[in-house]
Amino acid sequence: MKPVLHTGTYLLLLSLVVACETTIKDVETSPYYTIPAGSQITLNRKIHFVPNSVSVYLQNGSLTPSVQLDRYEPHCKFELYKMLEIEQTIEPETFNITRSTVEEFTSRPSSQRYAALGMTETSGGSISHIEYTTYLYLSSEKQPNVYLLSCLYWGNPEDNHLTVAEIRRALGEIMTLKLTTR
Repeated sequence: MKPVLHTGTYLLLLSLVVACETTIKDVETSPYYTIPAGSQITLNRKIHFVPNSVSVYLQNGSLTPSVQLDRYEPHCKFELYKMLEIEQTIEPETFNITRSTVEEFTSRPSSQRYAALGMTETSGGSISHIEYTTYLYLSSEKQPNVYLLSCLYWGNPEDNHLTVAEIRRALGEIMTLKLTTR
């Protein structure tokens, strides 16, 4: 006697096959890919932090002052834990990514901006932009003051988080992102 498979069994098998097919195929260009813990960021050159500063910005492969950033384009913020009154130098090294997260922050125009024009904000105002941010938490035994690499841009509600390719473009040759296999 041959075993008979019921419709429920076929549906279960079909759903398992479909689930396997919906994995992210191209991690470079998918905005839904999460950079896994165990991946690495390699700093390829020294970076100097001016006194009383804990961050530097990278955009299009260059160190860029905060006031010169195009916030609507991908950029990254490299951060330290401690602010010192003297210049700090981070030496070239490979940092481990201990975890990564993504967040979205909604920004609304300030009603104060419109007060001078005699305009008032109604019912909470409209969204001016969404900040799409990927946080890469870094670890190093040699340089324990290294803290975080945040990569972000300002976008519209229908936009997505940065892709690996966009993060790499922001870092340029200053830093290299190496993904671990899960």
